[in-house]
Amino acid sequence: MTTRDAVILTIPLLLLAGCGRSEDDVINGVRLPDIEVAGWSIGVTHPHMHLVTANHWEYEAVTPAGVEHTSAVVPEERRPFLDVEATALKSTVTLDGAPLRERTDWLAMDNVGNVWRVGEDECEYKGGSCVDTGRSWAWTGGDARPGIVLPGGPEPGTRPFYETYYQGKIEDVAEVLDVEQPLDVPGGPFSDCIVIRETSKLDESVDRTIYYCRIVGTALVQDGDVKTELLSFGGV
Repeated sequence: MTTRDAVILTIPLLLLAGCGRSEDDVINGVRLPDIEVAGWSIGVTHPHMHLVTANHWEYEAVTPAGVEHTSAVVPEERRPFLDVEATALKSTVTLDGAPLRERTDWLAMDNVGNVWRVGEDECEYKGGSCVDTGRSWAWTGGDARPGIVLPGGPEPGTRPFYETYYQGKIEDVAEVLDVEQPLDVPGGPFSDCIVIRETSKLDESVDRTIYYCRIVGTALVQDGDVKTELLSFGGV
């Protein structure tokens, strides 16, 4: 996961919503839910993440390299992944106006309200071309295993969980810190944000805090001294 645009896109286990299932794995002390037992809802309508076609977001972050601007949108595009049709959340990032990154998260919601990431496409601009970062993957029943990016019933203090588990390639971990955190960013004041800390089993430098607020979803990502803040949200 990239340092700041993962926000938009840029996100907990079924135990967080009454999901302490024996089928779930525990890998290196982190819980990975069993996607094979998940039943699916139509679309993604989590109270803290509405992925409705044409919904769009604008974000900004002041970094040591310059100003990053992120635009995100939910396109009409859908994609089948084994037994679920996933919704796309696409983002583009510029640095001082120049193309920097592009990313698509493929997301689906189960019937107890958990939002899963079932695939990811990501590239960075180099020499005028967008080059795959090595983090692109898809749930096909192989080694790349989906995780939950936003729980249906989050509880602070529960066991950390995998957002994606692809052994030796992507091992993204999250834990719930709070569920009623107030937040004030340019995109508006919020009073009931879910706060999730993200780390990686493969990269100790990854340590960021994401605030998911009602309807708008990601409103802030705190990554060290850098804040990626919601400027505006349009949609339902």
